[in-house]
Amino acid sequence: MNTKFQRLPDVAFSRRRLVQSAGVGALLVHLRLHPPTGGDYRATLRAYLDRNALPMLELYTEGLFTDSGMLDAYLAGRPPPPGPPA
Repeated sequence: MNTKFQRLPDVAFSRRRLVQSAGVGALLVHLRLHPPTGGDYRATLRAYLDRNALPMLELYTEGLFTDSGMLDAYLAGRPPPPGPPA
């Protein structure tokens, strides 16, 4: 599976960590709101996937924003990243 280009190498690690944290957090919230009946975690996890697999795949495949305006504005307000060592 390929992922999109990242502007800086350390951003790739940060992106993976963010996606992992968001996924685990969402799963924990789901388990708290919908505790397994009789300890049946398989059914609870199946219900979580049935509800969320398509929206998650769509979000990560198609993206959320329709253009890069939000990212461009954020980057415009930050100092430029360091260049290669001289």
